[in-house]
Amino acid sequence: MARDFKTLLKALRLKAGYGLREFADLIGESPSNYVGRETGKHGPWRQEEKLRKVANHLTLREGSDDWDAFFIAAGQNKVSLPPRYQEQMSRPFFPALLRTVERLSEEELREFVNDLRHKKGLPPL
Repeated sequence: MARDFKTLLKALRLKAGYGLREFADLIGESPSNYVGRETGKHGPWRQEEKLRKVANHLTLREGSDDWDAFFIAAGQNKVSLPPRYQEQMSRPFFPALLRTVERLSEEELREFVNDLRHKKGLPPL
Protein backbone atom coordinates (compact mmCIF):
# COMPACT_ATOMS: atom_id res chain seq x y z
CA MET A 1 0.00 0.00 0.00
CA ALA A 2 1.12 3.57 -0.65
CA ARG A 3 3.30 5.23 1.98
CA ASP A 4 2.74 8.93 1.22
CA PHE A 5 -0.29 10.41 2.94
CA LYS A 6 -2.08 11.88 -0.08
CA THR A 7 -1.96 8.66 -2.10
CA LEU A 8 -2.84 6.49 0.88
CA LEU A 9 -5.78 8.71 1.89
CA LYS A 10 -7.28 8.53 -1.59
CA ALA A 11 -6.73 4.77 -1.87
CA LEU A 12 -8.36 4.15 1.52
CA ARG A 13 -11.32 6.42 0.67
CA LEU A 14 -11.90 4.58 -2.60
CA LYS A 15 -11.50 1.21 -0.86
CA ALA A 16 -14.18 2.30 1.63
CA GLY A 17 -16.46 3.17 -1.31
CA TYR A 18 -16.84 6.92 -0.78
CA GLY A 19 -16.94 9.65 -3.37
CA LEU A 20 -14.81 12.71 -2.67
CA ARG A 21 -17.65 15.11 -1.77
CA GLU A 22 -19.49 12.47 0.24
CA PHE A 23 -16.41 11.68 2.32
CA ALA A 24 -15.53 15.34 2.83
CA ASP A 25 -19.04 15.99 4.20
CA LEU A 26 -18.85 12.88 6.39
CA ILE A 27 -15.69 14.08 8.14
CA GLY A 28 -16.78 17.72 8.35
CA GLU A 29 -14.47 19.19 5.67
CA SER A 30 -15.29 21.31 2.68
CA PRO A 31 -14.68 19.35 -0.52
CA SER A 32 -12.09 21.91 -1.69
CA ASN A 33 -10.18 21.66 1.60
CA TYR A 34 -10.38 17.88 1.58
CA VAL A 35 -9.16 17.55 -2.03
CA GLY A 36 -6.10 19.51 -0.95
CA ARG A 37 -5.22 16.59 1.34
CA GLU A 38 -5.46 14.10 -1.52
CA THR A 39 -3.44 16.24 -3.92
CA GLY A 40 -0.75 17.17 -1.41
CA LYS A 41 -1.61 20.88 -1.45
CA HIS A 42 -2.39 20.52 2.26
CA GLY A 43 -0.45 18.17 4.50
CA PRO A 44 -1.99 15.55 6.77
CA TRP A 45 -4.15 16.60 9.68
CA ARG A 46 -2.09 17.00 12.84
CA GLN A 47 -4.75 16.58 15.52
CA GLU A 48 -5.03 12.99 16.69
CA GLU A 49 -8.79 13.40 17.24
CA LYS A 50 -9.28 14.40 13.58
CA LEU A 51 -7.04 11.58 12.33
CA ARG A 52 -9.00 9.08 14.42
CA LYS A 53 -12.30 10.43 13.07
CA VAL A 54 -11.07 10.06 9.49
CA ALA A 55 -9.64 6.59 10.18
CA ASN A 56 -12.90 5.45 11.76
CA HIS A 57 -14.94 6.70 8.78
CA LEU A 58 -12.53 4.83 6.52
CA THR A 59 -13.43 1.76 8.63
CA LEU A 60 -9.82 1.22 9.65
CA ARG A 61 -9.48 -1.08 12.63
CA GLU A 62 -7.11 0.17 15.30
CA GLY A 63 -3.95 -1.93 15.27
CA SER A 64 -4.47 -3.14 11.69
CA ASP A 65 -1.83 -2.68 8.99
CA ASP A 66 -3.99 -0.04 7.26
CA TRP A 67 -4.44 1.83 10.56
CA ASP A 68 -0.67 1.82 11.15
CA ALA A 69 0.08 2.87 7.57
CA PHE A 70 -2.42 5.75 7.86
CA PHE A 71 -0.96 7.11 11.11
CA ILE A 72 2.65 6.58 10.02
CA ALA A 73 1.97 8.42 6.75
CA ALA A 74 0.20 11.23 8.63
CA GLY A 75 3.23 11.67 10.87
CA GLN A 76 5.87 11.50 8.13
CA ASN A 77 6.36 15.25 8.02
CA LYS A 78 6.27 15.64 11.79
CA VAL A 79 9.29 13.56 12.74
CA SER A 80 12.17 12.74 10.48
CA LEU A 81 13.59 9.31 11.20
CA PRO A 82 17.06 8.37 10.03
CA PRO A 83 16.89 6.70 6.59
CA ARG A 84 17.71 3.23 7.90
CA TYR A 85 14.71 3.42 10.29
CA GLN A 86 12.42 4.84 7.62
CA GLU A 87 13.30 1.81 5.51
CA GLN A 88 12.48 -0.51 8.43
CA MET A 89 9.04 1.10 8.84
CA SER A 90 8.10 -0.15 5.38
CA ARG A 91 8.81 -3.78 6.30
CA PRO A 92 5.54 -5.72 6.69
CA PHE A 93 5.97 -6.89 10.29
CA PHE A 94 7.81 -3.92 11.74
CA PRO A 95 4.72 -2.00 13.01
CA ALA A 96 3.40 -5.24 14.56
CA LEU A 97 6.78 -5.77 16.24
CA LEU A 98 6.64 -2.26 17.72
CA ARG A 99 3.08 -2.81 18.99
CA THR A 100 4.23 -6.04 20.64
CA VAL A 101 7.39 -4.59 22.16
CA GLU A 102 5.57 -1.63 23.71
CA ARG A 103 3.66 -4.08 25.93
CA LEU A 104 6.81 -5.69 27.37
CA SER A 105 8.35 -4.79 30.70
CA GLU A 106 11.98 -3.67 30.67
CA GLU A 107 13.09 -7.12 31.83
CA GLU A 108 10.97 -8.89 29.17
CA LEU A 109 12.33 -6.54 26.52
CA ARG A 110 15.94 -7.20 27.55
CA GLU A 111 15.28 -10.96 27.48
CA PHE A 112 13.62 -10.68 24.06
CA VAL A 113 16.49 -8.66 22.58
CA ASN A 114 19.13 -10.93 24.06
CA ASP A 115 17.33 -14.00 22.72
CA LEU A 116 17.32 -12.48 19.22
CA ARG A 117 20.97 -11.46 19.53
CA HIS A 118 21.86 -14.99 20.64
CA LYS A 119 20.10 -16.46 17.58
CA LYS A 120 22.12 -14.11 15.37
CA GLY A 121 25.42 -14.95 17.09
CA LEU A 122 25.72 -11.54 18.76
CA PRO A 123 26.78 -10.91 22.37
CA PRO A 124 24.06 -10.09 24.93
CA LEU A 125 23.43 -6.52 26.04
